[in-house]
Amino acid sequence: MNDERVSGAPAPLAPWFPRGVTLLQNPELNKGTAFSEGERDVLGLKGLLPPHVCTQAEQVDRVLGNFRRLDNTLEKYIFMASLHDRNEASSIRRRSASPARSSATSSSGRAACSSPPTTAAR
Repeated sequence: MNDERVSGAPAPLAPWFPRGVTLLQNPELNKGTAFSEGERDVLGLKGLLPPHVCTQAEQVDRVLGNFRRLDNTLEKYIFMASLHDRNEASSIRRRSASPARSSATSSSGRAACSSPPTTAAR
């Protein structure tokens, strides 16, 4: 059986697949610190990421902690937009990890990403 996944070696990548900084600038492919040591070697990411490898679950926990420390809805919106621009996969995992709070609700229950409520004329 010559399955590369069984041997632990990563499958060869197509020559057109982005590597290095180009890969990190693509939010659809960027996993941040969740790239394994082997992936970092193959994809030319050594020295471009912090040395510690995190799991994607650890990343979600860190992102949720940072998000929950923000005080107002504007800060939460900016944080989520920035996260999406940098790392779309982590942004999606964050939303799916906490579906009840996927609209980025604050402790008051208002949605962080929506416009502030308007006062209707009576």
